[in-house]
Amino acid sequence: MKKHKVPVICNIVAVALLLVLLGTQFLPFWVCEDCKTHEETKEVSVGEYVWIPQDHKPITKGMTNMYLEKYGKDYKDEFGKKFKFQPNDVLFPHVVILVASVLSVLLLFKVPASVVASFLPLVAGATGIWGYLSNLALQQGENWQLHLVVSVCVAVAAFASIVVQIVLKLKKPAKV
Repeated sequence: MKKHKVPVICNIVAVALLLVLLGTQFLPFWVCEDCKTHEETKEVSVGEYVWIPQDHKPITKGMTNMYLEKYGKDYKDEFGKKFKFQPNDVLFPHVVILVASVLSVLLLFKVPASVVASFLPLVAGATGIWGYLSNLALQQGENWQLHLVVSVCVAVAAFASIVVQIVLKLKKPAKV
């Protein structure tokens, strides 16, 4: 049986883009005017904010104010309390991208041409698309569009791999 390289190439591209997306999570993202250290404006990455939110209280306050400006000062959270931005609001997309990146790299080496190896980058890409389009806090980052574009590219490469694998399985010659 002839092995096809297209799904493996698509998976490699998807995982490489996923690692780029993971790397962008640790590049400067938000500029915090109130987080000055030694008279310099501090830039905070998504990863830094998610893992050490207590060091970035001015960003949390700024995000809360941004939401209240957009939705009104009487904006309530899902529990009916006055809205206050929480680090968990950006945690989910970041953690999914992190976990999917690590597992995708491991699966790429174990089963490079499998639908399972393509599925995790697709999940991470779709999570990135959803996270950056639906979360106002993530849209306040200096380079959120880059994160969104890389998420779209990850999802497209992973989806292409899945489609190619399905087509190749449907085209298997019938046994005589």
